[in-house]
Amino acid sequence: MKIKIKKIIASVLTFMMVFTQVPVNVFAETKGESIPLDITLVLDVSGSMDDPLSGGTKRMSVLKDSVYQLIDEFSTKNTNIEDVSKQNRIAIVKFAGDKNNKVGNDTYTSGGYRYNYTQVVSDYVAVQDTNKGDLKEKVKTINASGATNSQAAMELTKNLVNSSVNDTNRRYAKRVVIFVTDGVPTTQSSFDDDVANNAISTAKSIKKNAFIYSIGLSAKTNKTIVGDDGDGNWTETEKFNAYLHGISSNYPNATDYKNLGNKLNGANYYRGVKSSTEAHDTFAEIIRLLSNMLFDLADYTKVNEAKAKVPSNLNIYTEETVNALQEALDAVEEGKNITEQETVDGYAKAINEAINSLVIKDANYKKVNEAKAKVPNDLNIYTEETVNALQEALDAVEEGKNITEQTEVDAMAKAIYEAISKLVLKDANYKKVNEAKAKVPSNLTIYTKETVNSLQEALDAVKEGKKITEQETVDGYAKAIYEAISKLVLKDATPTKQEAVTPTVKVETTNKETVKAENKKEVKKVKTGDSTNSVLYLGLFGFSLLIIYCIVMKKFIR
Repeated sequence: MKIKIKKIIASVLTFMMVFTQVPVNVFAETKGESIPLDITLVLDVSGSMDDPLSGGTKRMSVLKDSVYQLIDEFSTKNTNIEDVSKQNRIAIVKFAGDKNNKVGNDTYTSGGYRYNYTQVVSDYVAVQDTNKGDLKEKVKTINASGATNSQAAMELTKNLVNSSVNDTNRRYAKRVVIFVTDGVPTTQSSFDDDVANNAISTAKSIKKNAFIYSIGLSAKTNKTIVGDDGDGNWTETEKFNAYLHGISSNYPNATDYKNLGNKLNGANYYRGVKSSTEAHDTFAEIIRLLSNMLFDLADYTKVNEAKAKVPSNLNIYTEETVNALQEALDAVEEGKNITEQETVDGYAKAINEAINSLVIKDANYKKVNEAKAKVPNDLNIYTEETVNALQEALDAVEEGKNITEQTEVDAMAKAIYEAISKLVLKDANYKKVNEAKAKVPSNLTIYTKETVNSLQEALDAVKEGKKITEQETVDGYAKAIYEAISKLVLKDATPTKQEAVTPTVKVETTNKETVKAENKKEVKKVKTGDSTNSVLYLGLFGFSLLIIYCIVMKKFIR
């Protein structure tokens, strides 16, 4: 049973959708605001409208009751709509004989007979309880008389529809034409191809701005007939039904009754009425569907496109600009109808502007600044090469990077840290030490052992390879050497006994210096108590005399 109910509901919704050519949701009264309608009633008032339908009721009487029914319904509906621009309007065109461009319910005499003009009986009017009586009275005064000049009727209808289209106050109105006839199009009495086809051709241009219902008040109506039986000989019944199909929106591109073109899928705009009961039911159904039509929903395509452009990661943007974007997104109100399309487009514009105004956060230079803070205050103590490398790392820092370049900024900090870690201290300056060593006397044997030992200790204390940060220590070496030199004490000048140990001092220098005594006079090195040199001298002297003697004697002998 549940399945059957679902199928029934689906069928009803499908029928409603194709019947009015608008989305199914427009029929749900609780979903939105009813759309204003500009309805044009195109009424056949030819002489044959005095003939009865099945059941005996005259067609003109059935037609007038149906029109009254429609006027009552929409006047009631308009009573609850305060905005006049959103009220429903009705215009009435009658057609029979010659066309009259004046508004009214006029007739003319031809061949001794009185005929209805084809003319606009009433221009668009928003029917309400206060004026519906006037419109009904205009319909009531129409009598059946004349031919069926539908061509002229469609021309007048086209003018009315165009006036609605060009009315800025009715820009969102839905335009509907209800064409009612009981017979074939004529200028006299028989089916006139020219009248029929000109009416269909004009209807085609009307369908661009309105949809057209055609209602046949005749026993000849048969919606299944859209052409002849194939032998090329069209019966009047075939012509009549094909003609009403062509007038209706069933065939949007029909040019004549023999060339209807493709039928709109599922369309049901041509209705056949063979009795007053059917007429009442048909109008009631059309009124119900029209009454429940809602505005088409506004087009949110631009809004959705704008939303799709919102960056997936908003954390990289400043809080202020992200908040502005969020406000634009929150301002979007779904479910607006077409009358508020400008507002909906404004949502899209605001979102796009907020996206374009997003400001990327600045990169975090905290690590860079921390690295800079680690740079030694005094770089003069480091080698030029390593200081230059550090300076290059510092110069490579580029301010103003944004958060998308954080990796680069962090790399700057890393480079600075690495350059700091590779700083190499300069060697200490040993110039004073070397100068002090150069002052060490070349002959320390003339000084007391004690003072020479002190000097040697000062010299031995020198440690090579010190860095500049230990310059004070290195300078201390030089000072200690100078002090030890200044404290050297000469041995006694005439010692009675040679000391057992002759002191030696290791000094890295090639310079020999004289020794100054305490009285500031230079003294020669003296060594006593040793006769070895005297004997040697005497021996050498004797040997020299012997050589001279030998040379002299040799000359003499010759």
